[in-house]
Amino acid sequence: MGEILNAKCNQCGFQQQFRFGAGMGDHMTQCSVPAIDKQTGDFVVENYFKKDSFNGQLMFYNESEMYHGEVDRKFIQWKEVTLKRTDNLCPNCLRFTMSFERGICFD
Repeated sequence: MGEILNAKCNQCGFQQQFRFGAGMGDHMTQCSVPAIDKQTGDFVVENYFKKDSFNGQLMFYNESEMYHGEVDRKFIQWKEVTLKRTDNLCPNCLRFTMSFERGICFD
């Protein structure tokens, strides 16, 4: 079961709703994870299972460069992918002031 998450920056007001993980029908081939496109600076959501095909163009939010501090017990997880809830890099203001908030589950 995947989740709809909300990314929200407390500094600049950036907001984005996105899918995280996958449903029962595609969980073997799909794992939607937020990232920043290094070339454009855009917030994107891509299939983490295909991360090697992006040739380093994307920085996924489960990588330590994308958040400050350690991932604590209040993380969000789908399979092996863990997202820190707070102190994530905002693609808009480039500060570590973005959080991920849980929304609804999807299947």
